Amino acid sequence: MKRLILVVIALVAIFTGQNLLQTDSTETVLSPQEMAYYPVISIIDGDTIIVDTPEGNQTVRLLGIDTPEVDPSRGEVECYGKEASEYTRSLLTDKTVRLETDETQEMFDKYDRLLAYVYLPQDASINEQLVRDGFAREYTYNKPYQYQSLFKKAEQEAKSLEKGLWGCPK
Repeated sequence: MKRLILVVIALVAIFTGQNLLQTDSTETVLSPQEMAYYPVISIIDGDTIIVDTPEGNQTVRLLGIDTPEVDPSRGEVECYGKEASEYTRSLLTDKTVRLETDETQEMFDKYDRLLAYVYLPQDASINEQLVRDGFAREYTYNKPYQYQSLFKKAEQEAKSLEKGLWGCPK
């Protein structure tokens, strides 16, 4: 039941997001302050957070990115993993976020985490910021996603400047 409710919320978010892009003089555009924002409860690692939604706590996997691993039980701790987790923590601790799903992707991954783009009230994309600042790689799981070209460009810029993980020894 919880998953069904989340799917309905995500579909409403997708529909609302599409309508915000297609405006005419009779439509009302919602400002970022008028959209639904949810408190971040905790940061699991650089690309996974827990958000308090009306239906309860939801684990969210940031879509289109991958940060270095920090959990030794899931593999070795990778270069810049700790820094990526700390950076995400610095951006999202005690913050509220807006979640945007992508109709080109599955709603949930195999671990039942909601796949979403995460935005602060100022409409700053956390996913893009992590890539641009060198704390994450662009990550395409199975098929292209909505912001793929934007994230790939941000990754190229971070690589060329050897930002963050791109400055790690080979």
